[in-house]
Amino acid sequence: MFTRMQQQTSLFREMIEREGVDPAAAAREDHGGAFALAARRCLACPYGSACRDWLDSHRHEPAPDFCRNFAYLCRVSAFSKAPGP
Repeated sequence: MFTRMQQQTSLFREMIEREGVDPAAAAREDHGGAFALAARRCLACPYGSACRDWLDSHRHEPAPDFCRNFAYLCRVSAFSKAPGP
């Protein structure tokens, strides 16, 4: 169970990075409530393998439709872009 939690947490972090979201800025929305809910959605998601495959494909497009955090990622990516290099 611990390994699955680590894997899902990693997927959540990678998906946020892929979307160019600043995690600190996203976590400030709703005093962290929306971010915590998104993390829990990811932990309970049954599409971990599909998510890993999508992330490993290095596609340059929005999160896949099967992502339970699709709407959240679209919303926070609009206001919380990570600072560029």
